[in-house]
Amino acid sequence: MTALTSNAAVTATVGLVAGLALGVLHFASLSWNAQLFVSGSFGAAIALQAARVGLAALVLILLFRVGPFAALAGALGFLVARAILIWRHGDPQ
Repeated sequence: MTALTSNAAVTATVGLVAGLALGVLHFASLSWNAQLFVSGSFGAAIALQAARVGLAALVLILLFRVGPFAALAGALGFLVARAILIWRHGDPQ
């Protein structure tokens, strides 16, 4: 394996792990966010929503700065985490 391909593999792995962790955190906190909205705690719900979206944007921007392999793998990990959580907890529709 050359240095370029090993570097791409490492950055893609880092991106995938970061995307999976971010996705699990993002989508698992969605039910907490919905409970806050339903209970009438609109300020806390909006603050949590802003934190969820802001953290997701920040991590994905950082992955884009690392490189294209990290960014693509991070986005893939984010979507895989969503699919896993939907499969585990059921589709709300």
